[in-house]
Amino acid sequence: GGVFQVRASGKYSTTGTPTLAFQIKNGNAGVIADSGARTCPNTVTNAFWQIDCEFVVRSISAGLATVRCTKGMMMLADGSNVITTFNMITAAPAATTPAQGDTLSVFAQWGAASASNTITQIEAAYYAIPNSVIS
Repeated sequence: GGVFQVRASGKYSTTGTPTLAFQIKNGNAGVIADSGARTCPNTVTNAFWQIDCEFVVRSISAGLATVRCTKGMMMLADGSNVITTFNMITAAPAATTPAQGDTLSVFAQWGAASASNTITQIEAAYYAIPNSVIS
């Protein structure tokens, strides 16, 4: 087991105040972190976004593990670079049981489709936090 972190960031643009939700998924096994639908700042162009999620992998046996998000946040900047932070952990996050070799994916979903709402991921990183063995 161990503790791991996912960080992703990029830029987004909106017209009006659409909602945006981020999820971090572990392969096809399930959602590790979910921001829920969050209202974006009003009409921004190339504003900064970032998500950070820390999660624990436990109970490794026969190639399986239980994964729980322990800390997660989503940040959205407005046109003046004022950052609003949102929690990415639900009150009772569901455990997922991934298979070894599954990939982590970051998903962004607009509340309503519009050609005026765009999002680009510029960087993403996955870190194993040293000396964090969990049994």
